[in-house]
Amino acid sequence: MFILSFMFIIGLNAQVKFGNWMYDNHRPVNINSTNFSTATGRTTNTNALTFQANIINRSQNIAIKTMYNLRPDAFVAVFSLSQEGEDEKEVTGLMDARIENIRTGINKIGKTLSLKTDIISFVPVYEKVLEKKTFAKRTYIEKPVGFELKKNIIILFKNSDAMDQIFAICAANQVYDFVRVDFVSTKLSKARAALRKTSDSLLRIQMKRHEGLLDIDMDDYNKSFTEGFRVVYPAEKYLNYSAFGGTSYFLKKYNMKGVRKKLTKHYMPILDTEFDLVFNPIVDEPVIQVLYNFNYTYTKKPKEIKPIAPQIVEKNVKEFFWITPTGQVRKLQTN
Repeated sequence: MFILSFMFIIGLNAQVKFGNWMYDNHRPVNINSTNFSTATGRTTNTNALTFQANIINRSQNIAIKTMYNLRPDAFVAVFSLSQEGEDEKEVTGLMDARIENIRTGINKIGKTLSLKTDIISFVPVYEKVLEKKTFAKRTYIEKPVGFELKKNIIILFKNSDAMDQIFAICAANQVYDFVRVDFVSTKLSKARAALRKTSDSLLRIQMKRHEGLLDIDMDDYNKSFTEGFRVVYPAEKYLNYSAFGGTSYFLKKYNMKGVRKKLTKHYMPILDTEFDLVFNPIVDEPVIQVLYNFNYTYTKKPKEIKPIAPQIVEKNVKEFFWITPTGQVRKLQTN
Protein backbone atom coordinates (compact mmCIF):
# COMPACT_ATOMS: atom_id res chain seq x y z
CA MET A 1 0.00 0.00 0.00
CA PHE A 2 1.36 3.40 -0.89
CA ILE A 3 0.24 7.00 -0.88
CA LEU A 4 0.43 9.11 -3.99
CA SER A 5 -0.29 12.81 -3.80
CA PHE A 6 0.13 15.50 -6.44
CA MET A 7 -0.38 19.22 -6.77
CA PHE A 8 -0.58 21.69 -9.59
CA ILE A 9 -0.73 25.47 -9.55
CA ILE A 10 -2.29 27.51 -12.31
CA GLY A 11 -1.86 31.27 -12.56
CA LEU A 12 -5.19 32.96 -13.13
CA ASN A 13 -5.80 36.24 -14.91
CA ALA A 14 -8.39 38.05 -12.82
CA GLN A 15 -10.14 41.32 -13.43
CA VAL A 16 -9.32 43.08 -10.16
CA LYS A 17 -10.97 46.37 -9.29
CA PHE A 18 -8.89 49.26 -7.94
CA GLY A 19 -9.73 52.83 -7.07
CA ASN A 20 -10.84 54.94 -4.12
CA TRP A 21 -13.32 52.24 -3.23
CA MET A 22 -10.40 50.00 -2.20
CA TYR A 23 -9.65 52.26 0.79
CA ASP A 24 -12.96 51.48 2.48
CA ASN A 25 -13.65 48.05 0.98
CA HIS A 26 -10.35 46.23 0.59
CA ARG A 27 -11.81 42.74 0.44
CA PRO A 28 -12.59 41.40 -3.05
CA VAL A 29 -16.12 40.23 -3.73
CA ASN A 30 -16.10 36.49 -4.47
CA ILE A 31 -18.69 33.77 -4.46
CA ASN A 32 -18.59 31.53 -1.42
CA SER A 33 -20.36 28.56 0.09
CA THR A 34 -23.35 30.68 1.09
CA ASN A 35 -24.33 31.50 -2.48
CA PHE A 36 -22.58 28.89 -4.62
CA SER A 37 -21.22 25.46 -3.82
CA THR A 38 -17.42 25.16 -3.59
CA ALA A 39 -15.45 22.36 -5.18
CA THR A 40 -14.53 19.49 -2.90
CA GLY A 41 -10.79 18.99 -2.52
CA ARG A 42 -9.89 22.51 -3.66
CA THR A 43 -8.49 25.48 -1.82
CA THR A 44 -8.63 28.73 -3.76
CA ASN A 45 -7.06 32.14 -3.42
CA THR A 46 -6.54 35.06 -5.80
CA ASN A 47 -3.10 33.86 -6.89
CA ALA A 48 -3.22 30.09 -7.26
CA LEU A 49 -5.46 27.06 -7.53
CA THR A 50 -4.40 23.99 -5.57
CA PHE A 51 -5.72 20.47 -5.97
CA GLN A 52 -4.70 17.46 -3.90
CA ALA A 53 -5.77 13.85 -4.21
CA ASN A 54 -5.04 10.72 -2.22
CA ILE A 55 -5.17 7.32 -3.81
CA ILE A 56 -6.08 5.66 -0.52
CA ASN A 57 -9.41 7.44 -0.54
CA ARG A 58 -11.75 5.25 -2.54
CA SER A 59 -14.01 8.16 -3.53
CA GLN A 60 -12.47 10.90 -5.71
CA ASN A 61 -14.06 14.15 -6.89
CA ILE A 62 -13.51 16.27 -9.98
CA ALA A 63 -15.07 19.74 -9.74
CA ILE A 64 -15.55 21.94 -12.80
CA LYS A 65 -16.67 25.56 -12.33
CA THR A 66 -17.43 27.78 -15.31
CA MET A 67 -19.08 31.18 -15.81
CA TYR A 68 -20.67 33.01 -18.73
CA ASN A 69 -20.76 36.83 -18.75
CA LEU A 70 -23.85 37.51 -20.85
CA ARG A 71 -24.56 40.94 -22.28
CA PRO A 72 -28.26 41.91 -22.06
CA ASP A 73 -30.43 41.96 -25.17
CA ALA A 74 -32.72 44.67 -23.82
CA PHE A 75 -33.23 47.05 -20.91
CA VAL A 76 -36.41 48.14 -19.16
CA ALA A 77 -36.16 51.48 -17.32
CA VAL A 78 -38.85 52.63 -14.89
CA PHE A 79 -39.42 56.29 -13.98
CA SER A 80 -41.98 57.64 -11.52
CA LEU A 81 -43.81 60.93 -11.99
CA SER A 82 -46.62 62.75 -10.21
CA GLN A 83 -48.87 65.64 -11.21
CA GLU A 84 -51.19 67.90 -9.23
CA GLY A 85 -54.10 70.01 -10.52
CA GLU A 86 -57.20 71.79 -9.39
CA ASP A 87 -59.58 69.36 -11.13
CA GLU A 88 -59.54 66.02 -12.91
CA LYS A 89 -59.30 67.52 -16.38
CA GLU A 90 -56.34 69.72 -15.53
CA VAL A 91 -54.30 67.05 -13.76
CA THR A 92 -54.79 64.43 -16.48
CA GLY A 93 -54.10 66.97 -19.23
CA LEU A 94 -50.82 68.06 -17.66
CA MET A 95 -49.76 64.47 -17.05
CA ASP A 96 -50.61 63.35 -20.60
CA ALA A 97 -48.69 66.30 -22.07
CA ARG A 98 -45.53 65.39 -20.15
CA ILE A 99 -45.78 61.73 -21.15
CA GLU A 100 -46.38 62.57 -24.81
CA ASN A 101 -43.34 64.87 -24.82
CA ILE A 102 -41.23 62.03 -23.43
CA ARG A 103 -42.70 59.59 -25.96
CA THR A 104 -41.91 61.96 -28.84
CA GLY A 105 -38.36 62.39 -27.57
CA ILE A 106 -37.55 58.68 -27.27
CA ASN A 107 -39.08 57.96 -30.69
CA LYS A 108 -36.44 60.28 -32.15
CA ILE A 109 -33.70 58.14 -30.56
CA GLY A 110 -34.72 55.01 -32.46
CA LYS A 111 -37.59 52.82 -33.56
CA THR A 112 -36.63 50.03 -31.15
CA LEU A 113 -37.61 52.13 -28.13
CA SER A 114 -41.12 51.97 -26.70
CA LEU A 115 -42.94 53.61 -23.80
CA LYS A 116 -45.81 52.31 -21.69
CA THR A 117 -47.50 53.73 -18.61
CA ASP A 118 -48.67 52.20 -15.37
CA ILE A 119 -51.08 54.22 -13.22
CA ILE A 120 -50.27 54.10 -9.51
CA SER A 121 -52.82 56.36 -7.79
CA PHE A 122 -55.33 59.14 -8.39
CA VAL A 123 -56.41 60.79 -5.14
CA PRO A 124 -57.83 64.15 -4.00
CA VAL A 125 -55.58 66.62 -2.22
CA TYR A 126 -56.87 68.21 0.99
CA GLU A 127 -55.90 71.37 2.77
CA LYS A 128 -56.75 72.42 6.33
CA VAL A 129 -58.75 75.64 6.55
CA LEU A 130 -59.98 77.62 9.56
CA GLU A 131 -63.72 77.57 10.11
CA LYS A 132 -65.48 79.79 12.64
CA LYS A 133 -68.29 78.33 14.70
CA THR A 134 -70.50 79.67 17.44
CA PHE A 135 -69.19 77.54 20.28
CA ALA A 136 -65.62 77.02 19.01
CA LYS A 137 -63.19 79.83 18.32
CA ARG A 138 -60.67 77.92 16.18
CA THR A 139 -61.75 74.82 14.23
CA TYR A 140 -59.78 73.40 11.29
CA ILE A 141 -61.37 71.15 8.71
CA GLU A 142 -59.99 69.40 5.60
CA LYS A 143 -61.22 70.81 2.33
CA PRO A 144 -60.46 69.27 -1.11
CA VAL A 145 -58.40 71.69 -3.17
CA GLY A 146 -57.33 69.50 -6.10
CA PHE A 147 -56.14 66.11 -7.25
CA GLU A 148 -52.83 64.22 -7.44
CA LEU A 149 -52.10 61.67 -10.18
CA LYS A 150 -49.12 59.27 -9.98
CA LYS A 151 -47.89 57.13 -12.85
CA ASN A 152 -44.86 55.05 -13.78
CA ILE A 153 -43.47 55.19 -17.27
CA ILE A 154 -41.78 52.01 -18.51
CA ILE A 155 -39.28 52.46 -21.34
CA LEU A 156 -37.91 49.52 -23.33
CA PHE A 157 -34.64 50.01 -25.22
CA LYS A 158 -32.05 47.70 -26.79
CA ASN A 159 -28.82 49.71 -26.56
CA SER A 160 -27.35 50.79 -23.23
CA ASP A 161 -25.99 53.98 -24.85
CA ALA A 162 -29.58 55.25 -25.13
CA MET A 163 -29.84 55.54 -21.32
CA ASP A 164 -28.16 58.95 -21.21
CA GLN A 165 -30.54 60.34 -23.83
CA ILE A 166 -33.54 58.91 -21.99
CA PHE A 167 -32.43 60.61 -18.77
CA ALA A 168 -32.04 63.94 -20.57
CA ILE A 169 -35.52 63.70 -22.10
CA CYS A 170 -37.14 62.80 -18.77
CA ALA A 171 -35.33 65.59 -16.91
CA ALA A 172 -36.48 68.11 -19.54
CA ASN A 173 -40.07 67.13 -18.68
CA GLN A 174 -39.60 67.36 -14.88
CA VAL A 175 -39.26 63.60 -14.40
CA TYR A 176 -36.37 63.00 -11.99
CA ASP A 177 -37.42 59.91 -10.05
CA PHE A 178 -35.54 57.00 -11.62
CA VAL A 179 -36.89 53.82 -10.02
CA ARG A 180 -34.80 51.03 -11.56
CA VAL A 181 -33.58 49.38 -14.75
CA ASP A 182 -34.05 45.69 -15.53
CA PHE A 183 -31.60 43.68 -17.63
CA VAL A 184 -33.21 41.19 -20.03
CA SER A 185 -31.59 38.37 -22.02
CA THR A 186 -33.14 35.82 -24.35
CA LYS A 187 -29.92 33.79 -24.58
CA LEU A 188 -29.87 32.15 -21.14
CA SER A 189 -30.58 28.69 -22.57
CA LYS A 190 -27.70 29.08 -25.07
CA ALA A 191 -25.37 30.16 -22.28
CA ARG A 192 -26.33 27.13 -20.18
CA ALA A 193 -25.77 24.81 -23.15
CA ALA A 194 -22.33 26.33 -23.80
CA LEU A 195 -21.33 25.92 -20.15
CA ARG A 196 -22.47 22.28 -20.10
CA LYS A 197 -20.62 21.45 -23.33
CA THR A 198 -17.42 23.12 -22.15
CA SER A 199 -17.58 21.47 -18.72
CA ASP A 200 -17.99 18.05 -20.36
CA SER A 201 -14.82 18.63 -22.38
CA LEU A 202 -12.90 19.79 -19.32
CA LEU A 203 -14.13 16.76 -17.40
CA ARG A 204 -12.84 14.33 -20.04
CA ILE A 205 -9.42 15.99 -19.89
CA GLN A 206 -9.35 15.69 -16.11
CA MET A 207 -10.47 12.05 -16.21
CA LYS A 208 -7.62 11.11 -18.56
CA ARG A 209 -5.22 13.02 -16.36
CA HIS A 210 -6.39 11.19 -13.25
CA GLU A 211 -6.07 7.85 -15.01
CA GLY A 212 -2.49 8.63 -15.97
CA LEU A 213 -1.34 10.10 -12.66
CA LEU A 214 -3.05 7.55 -10.43
CA ASP A 215 -2.48 4.59 -12.79
CA ILE A 216 -6.13 3.55 -12.68
CA ASP A 217 -8.78 2.44 -15.13
CA MET A 218 -12.05 4.33 -14.95
CA ASP A 219 -13.91 1.17 -15.93
CA ASP A 220 -13.09 -0.14 -12.44
CA TYR A 221 -14.98 2.75 -10.81
CA ASN A 222 -18.61 3.66 -10.26
CA LYS A 223 -19.46 7.20 -11.38
CA SER A 224 -21.97 9.82 -10.30
CA PHE A 225 -22.32 13.57 -10.73
CA THR A 226 -24.26 16.61 -9.54
CA GLU A 227 -24.69 19.92 -11.34
CA GLY A 228 -26.24 23.30 -10.64
CA PHE A 229 -26.81 26.68 -12.27
CA ARG A 230 -27.11 30.14 -10.77
CA VAL A 231 -27.99 33.36 -12.61
CA VAL A 232 -26.74 36.62 -11.06
CA TYR A 233 -28.31 39.84 -12.34
CA PRO A 234 -26.52 43.21 -12.10
CA ALA A 235 -28.95 44.54 -9.50
CA GLU A 236 -27.57 41.95 -7.04
CA LYS A 237 -23.97 43.17 -7.39
CA TYR A 238 -24.14 46.89 -6.63
CA LEU A 239 -22.17 47.86 -3.52
CA ASN A 240 -22.17 51.02 -1.42
CA TYR A 241 -19.31 53.43 -1.95
CA SER A 242 -18.32 56.75 -0.41
CA ALA A 243 -15.49 58.99 -1.58
CA PHE A 244 -12.27 58.70 0.37
CA GLY A 245 -10.09 61.69 1.19
CA GLY A 246 -7.59 62.90 3.77
CA THR A 247 -7.25 66.26 5.53
CA SER A 248 -6.54 68.96 3.00
CA TYR A 249 -3.91 71.69 3.44
CA PHE A 250 -6.49 74.29 2.39
CA LEU A 251 -9.00 73.09 5.00
CA LYS A 252 -6.48 73.88 7.75
CA LYS A 253 -5.13 77.09 6.24
CA TYR A 254 -8.49 78.73 5.61
CA ASN A 255 -10.35 77.04 8.50
CA MET A 256 -12.78 75.44 6.08
CA LYS A 257 -15.31 72.83 7.09
CA GLY A 258 -14.89 69.31 5.80
CA VAL A 259 -16.80 68.37 2.69
CA ARG A 260 -19.51 65.80 3.25
CA LYS A 261 -18.89 62.63 1.26
CA LYS A 262 -22.08 61.37 -0.37
CA LEU A 263 -22.86 57.68 -0.37
CA THR A 264 -23.24 56.14 -3.80
CA LYS A 265 -23.03 52.68 -5.41
CA HIS A 266 -20.93 50.94 -8.00
CA TYR A 267 -21.18 47.69 -9.94
CA MET A 268 -18.91 44.87 -8.74
CA PRO A 269 -19.26 41.65 -10.77
CA ILE A 270 -18.24 38.22 -9.54
CA LEU A 271 -14.51 37.86 -10.13
CA ASP A 272 -13.20 35.06 -12.31
CA THR A 273 -10.59 33.79 -9.83
CA GLU A 274 -12.50 30.63 -8.86
CA PHE A 275 -13.47 29.33 -12.30
CA ASP A 276 -11.86 26.89 -14.69
CA LEU A 277 -13.16 28.81 -17.71
CA VAL A 278 -15.02 32.09 -18.22
CA PHE A 279 -16.83 33.19 -21.36
CA ASN A 280 -16.39 36.92 -22.12
CA PRO A 281 -14.01 37.56 -19.19
CA ILE A 282 -13.64 41.31 -19.85
CA VAL A 283 -16.51 43.13 -18.13
CA ASP A 284 -16.81 46.79 -19.17
CA GLU A 285 -20.53 47.18 -18.38
CA PRO A 286 -23.07 45.41 -16.13
CA VAL A 287 -23.69 41.88 -17.37
CA ILE A 288 -25.84 38.88 -16.50
CA GLN A 289 -23.54 36.24 -14.99
CA VAL A 290 -24.47 32.59 -15.44
CA LEU A 291 -22.60 30.25 -13.07
CA TYR A 292 -22.31 26.49 -13.55
CA ASN A 293 -20.93 23.99 -11.05
CA PHE A 294 -20.30 20.35 -12.05
CA ASN A 295 -19.13 17.76 -9.50
CA TYR A 296 -18.08 14.34 -10.79
CA THR A 297 -17.40 11.56 -8.29
CA TYR A 298 -15.88 8.17 -9.02
CA THR A 299 -15.66 5.37 -6.46
CA LYS A 300 -13.72 2.11 -6.60
CA LYS A 301 -15.97 -0.83 -7.39
CA PRO A 302 -15.98 -3.56 -4.74
CA LYS A 303 -14.32 -6.83 -5.72
CA GLU A 304 -16.73 -9.43 -6.98
CA ILE A 305 -16.97 -12.47 -4.71
CA LYS A 306 -17.77 -15.57 -6.69
CA PRO A 307 -20.29 -17.83 -4.93
CA ILE A 308 -18.93 -21.21 -3.80
CA ALA A 309 -20.92 -24.13 -5.16
CA PRO A 310 -22.14 -26.51 -2.45
CA GLN A 311 -20.16 -29.73 -2.25
CA ILE A 312 -22.06 -33.00 -2.15
CA VAL A 313 -20.50 -35.43 0.31
CA GLU A 314 -21.37 -39.05 -0.16
CA LYS A 315 -21.79 -40.99 3.03
CA ASN A 316 -21.00 -44.69 3.35
CA VAL A 317 -24.17 -46.27 4.66
CA LYS A 318 -23.86 -49.73 6.09
CA GLU A 319 -26.77 -52.07 5.58
CA PHE A 320 -27.42 -55.22 7.62
CA PHE A 321 -29.28 -58.32 6.52
CA TRP A 322 -30.29 -61.50 8.34
CA ILE A 323 -31.36 -64.93 7.20
CA THR A 324 -34.50 -66.37 8.67
CA PRO A 325 -34.70 -70.02 9.76
CA THR A 326 -36.62 -70.73 6.61
CA GLY A 327 -33.76 -69.39 4.48
CA GLN A 328 -35.22 -65.95 3.54
CA VAL A 329 -32.92 -62.85 3.43
CA ARG A 330 -34.38 -59.75 5.03
CA LYS A 331 -32.98 -56.21 5.54
CA LEU A 332 -32.44 -55.22 9.13
CA GLN A 333 -33.81 -51.75 10.02
CA THR A 334 -31.13 -49.83 11.97
CA ASN A 335 -32.96 -46.46 12.40
